Amino acid sequence: MLIREETPKITGEYSIDLENPNFEGPLRLEISTQARMGETAPEILYADKETLKQVLTLRKWRKGDYFYPLGMKGKKLISKYFKDAGLSLFEKEAQWLLCMGDEVVWIVGLRADDRFKVTERTKEILKIKWIRE
Repeated sequence: MLIREETPKITGEYSIDLENPNFEGPLRLEISTQARMGETAPEILYADKETLKQVLTLRKWRKGDYFYPLGMKGKKLISKYFKDAGLSLFEKEAQWLLCMGDEVVWIVGLRADDRFKVTERTKEILKIKWIRE
């Protein structure tokens, strides 16, 4: 049995307009466009801006969600990824996804989707940094 202090659950979907990167939501995200990649960390996503539409969504994971893990071939269910990563029930409930429609772009702070990665053909790089508070 797992016991922990009850914390308020934050749910819902939050839109992020890439043309107006002042995002206010449950997570603090810094969004910028860069010519090249800089520091790397789990809290930073670099993506090919051309592969993303103007509006992204920040939401919790749902049954059936899947993504194409960066550096791997094929797709993987988010629930299977969580299990393989050893996430607890509480960590799963607290996890946010950055999505474009039904496509998962980033399991925030954990893993990016390969479909949106920066390549040699990338003209503009979108950097999203999660500021942990």
